[in-house]
Amino acid sequence: MTLGIPANHPLEVLLPRIVPPAPDPEAVIHDALAHPLGAPPLAELARGRQKVVIVADDMTRLTPVSLILPAMLEHLARAGLRDEQVTVMMALGTHRPMTEEELRARVGEEVWGRVQVVNHAHWEPEMLVDLGPTENGTPIVLNRLVWEADLVLAVGSVFPHHIAGYSGGSKIIQPGGVRCRHYGRHPPAELPHAALVPGHPGQRGAT
Repeated sequence: MTLGIPANHPLEVLLPRIVPPAPDPEAVIHDALAHPLGAPPLAELARGRQKVVIVADDMTRLTPVSLILPAMLEHLARAGLRDEQVTVMMALGTHRPMTEEELRARVGEEVWGRVQVVNHAHWEPEMLVDLGPTENGTPIVLNRLVWEADLVLAVGSVFPHHIAGYSGGSKIIQPGGVRCRHYGRHPPAELPHAALVPGHPGQRGAT
């Protein structure tokens, strides 16, 4: 395709803002968990909960999961949660299951030895819960661990995505924690897109 642009047309190259690496990443993570934007501190949010599922993106993403999870477990412990009350689930979406070696590397040795770490087993019917259709008729079939948890936490990166607009948020559950064969059945109006406004059908379908 050839696109003609007038010579006198103003042109500008738009680049992301360069952010220098944090000198102490662990301190930044702890501060974010203690002082999140628009939400209570994690320890306060988790107090009184009985079953927590942390949904993390898999090895196809660059999220430093092994750096984030130990801090999350520390804040959950401050809320009175024991390690056996916490499960880390990899949000596979349409990706293949991670091997035990990959799971171990993804969460890190400290977390691997403390809490249950599993793949989202979308191929096992007993690990799924059918919640009926969306308003557009799309089946909602969710991971049972996520459905039965009284607190679900997401760990993932936020970046532009060619289908979802942006990753992160509800995208880690849909498609990360649903029956993957239904993902392609979402009508265009129900798929998330960039620059959504509250109430947009794309957000309703994903959340």
